[in-house]
Amino acid sequence: MSLSGNQNQIQIYQLNGNLRQYSVLRPQTTQLGYQQHMLLKMGKKEQLALEESNELCDKCDVNKIAPDLEDPANTYFTFDVDKPATGCQMVFQVHCMRSDTMICENNNIFGTTSTGNRGIATGVTSTSASSTLTCEADGSWSARDVTMISKIVCTFQGCVQP
Repeated sequence: MSLSGNQNQIQIYQLNGNLRQYSVLRPQTTQLGYQQHMLLKMGKKEQLALEESNELCDKCDVNKIAPDLEDPANTYFTFDVDKPATGCQMVFQVHCMRSDTMICENNNIFGTTSTGNRGIATGVTSTSASSTLTCEADGSWSARDVTMISKIVCTFQGCVQP
């Protein structure tokens, strides 16, 4: 009997000349390494990329900069996450919305920075305001030309019953 092989497969030649191949799972040094190995083995490259991205992008928690709503009974904050295109930059679509029937003349989303609040809304209706926020790998937030955002502020002004 003779042995030959690479990292993932061993070929065993028996005395009668028959060839047998065996796949060998090498022990992984960490649980994460084992999970990554199993995801790749199952052909789940997209899931692996997402998990690696989540691991690397753990500083991008929009809840840490979410607004303190002035009227939480009638307003709310939501967000959607766009998948990172490259690296760890993540894009969030954030929304400040009214849950009651009031309509407002002036709605906005502000980003709080060290120099004060700056308007960052990219879409406004009579009941909502939306913005696109970007989170970098270091956990810093920006929207358009407003950088180093530490908090989001939602405003609804001039609200009346229709």
